[in-house]
Amino acid sequence: MPVASLAKITACQTCHTSAEISDGSLTKVVAADIATYRRKLIDRGWLDTTQAVSSDGSYNVLGEYASTPGGKKRSDLSKSDVDVIINYLYVAKDRSNGVHNPNYIKAIVAQGLEYLNK
Repeated sequence: MPVASLAKITACQTCHTSAEISDGSLTKVVAADIATYRRKLIDRGWLDTTQAVSSDGSYNVLGEYASTPGGKKRSDLSKSDVDVIINYLYVAKDRSNGVHNPNYIKAIVAQGLEYLNK
């Protein structure tokens, strides 16, 4: 069964213009910010991506898991640290890049990046 074109789904048109859907502008910025968010979590040792890369080299976000650096326990992380990890996993594993609730997803990603940039 082919994937439905969002531009042809009437329910999508109530919230999104055909131009937003067809050129992907709705999700491009969010996807880039999610990639930045991912990199910052990896750099801190808070995201394990070893199971996200398959034998053929393709990447699947569903293989990403929370991690702790240097043998630390998850209980060593602050509540805010854990929240920023969980929020990333929630947004990334949805894989819609914010198309279903763009304002909410943009806010989660922006707040996560703000926290990680401290």
